[in-house]
Order: sequence, then C-alpha cells, then structure tokens
Amino acid sequence: MDPIARNHLVSELVTLLASGDYDALLRKAPRSRVDAKQLASAVKDYGRQIMPLPPANYQLIDCIPVRGSKPQAWSVVVPLFTREEGRSDLTLELTISQSQTGRLVAQIDGMHVL
Repeated sequence: MDPIARNHLVSELVTLLASGDYDALLRKAPRSRVDAKQLASAVKDYGRQIMPLPPANYQLIDCIPVRGSKPQAWSVVVPLFTREEGRSDLTLELTISQSQTGRLVAQIDGMHVL
C-alpha cells in the first residue's frame, strides 16, 4: 500500500472523528463494523477531546497485510491524540483494502483503549 495514500485516508478519517462528524466518517468508511452511536459513545466515555493526527506521527500507524485477502487488505491501528494528553492510549482500528480501481477503501473495526 502506498504510504502517502494511506496517510491521507487515515488523516481524513481521524479529522472527521475529531470533529464529531460520525455520519460523514461512516460515509467515508461505509462497510464499518460500528455505527455513529457507538463511535459517539466511545468518544464520550473516553472523556477527552480527540484531535487530528499530527503529520509528524504518521510513522506510528501500525499496518499489517491481511494474509490471503482478495483484494489485498491491511489491518491498521492508529494511535489517537487528545488535547488533554497528547498521545493517548485510545486507538482507532481499521481494515483498509484496495478497490479494483486502485483506490483505498477503509472500514472502521473499532476504537479501543490499550
């Protein structure tokens, strides 16, 4: 996967998450395993203000190919940042695959505290 395209997609997703626009986030990742209500609840329960991923921290994105996937897919774990604590222990978990046109497509698998 092209890291520049991956970083752009992840940045868009985290920015929408940080803005609280869960409906737009799920339109960007329509096959997600969570819904807007679950995302809003997870953010509220965490109790801190999520912020967009600082570009200097793209190297923290953990990306592992999913063996045997067709089309090729990657399991992606994104560390999240908050205004209160900087890098937090909250992560956004995604599956990113490549469409037949070569475009990257994301699916939100969940948000978890490590």
